[in-house]
Order: sequence, then C-alpha cells, then structure tokens
Amino acid sequence: MRKDDSARLHHMLDSAHDVAEFSRGRCRADLDTDRQLALALVKAIEIIGEAAHQVSADTRRDLPGIPWEDLVGMRHRLVHAYFDVNLDILWRTATEDVPFWPRCSSAAACRTDAGSPESWSEPRFQ
Repeated sequence: MRKDDSARLHHMLDSAHDVAEFSRGRCRADLDTDRQLALALVKAIEIIGEAAHQVSADTRRDLPGIPWEDLVGMRHRLVHAYFDVNLDILWRTATEDVPFWPRCSSAAACRTDAGSPESWSEPRFQ
C-alpha cells in the first residue's frame, strides 16, 4: 500500500471517530437547533469522502469492503449542495453508516501491508 494511501485511511478513521464523538449523546432533533453540530458532522463526513477520493485505484481494489463510491458521492453532495443538506440523511449517515466505516477500514487494513489496526496510531477519540 502506498504511504499516502495509508495516511488517507488514517484520516478517514480519525474523521469517523470525530463523527462518533460529535453525535454521542445527541439525537436527530439536535441538528435542527444546533448549527455547530450540523456543520461539524458535515465537515467530518466531507473529510472522509475527500480522503476516500484521494486513495489510489490499486488500494481501492485491494480493499473492496469499503464503500468507496458512496463515501465520495456523499462528499460531493455535501460540498456541491451545501445550501440544501438533508439533515435526516446527514443524521442517518452519521449514526448508521459512519460507525461501520472504521470497522471496515480496520479489517481491510489487516489484509494489506499497512499492518494490523493495533499498529496504527490511536484514534483521537475512544
């Protein structure tokens, strides 16, 4: 695996942990009243998608369990339709989809020369 791909996977994991931390103890209705929460979730999900977009085609092929096109597509939607973000979809993505990505990425990393997840730096949030 290319070194920059490994770094991008780390960025994806860090941002997924950010999403988990931001949404912990919160509910969908909070997005209607807490603009900072909504913007924080949007930004973290954008980072996941941008990092996924920058991962090489070879690494994407080596890690088929990661929903690359979905990650990149969500990033494009958030960036290019920033004025029309559906908060229901944002919340579902943050609470149902994003929690899956770190497990998927970590499991995938076990099948690459990036080493096991235990050898990766600790995420910023537990």
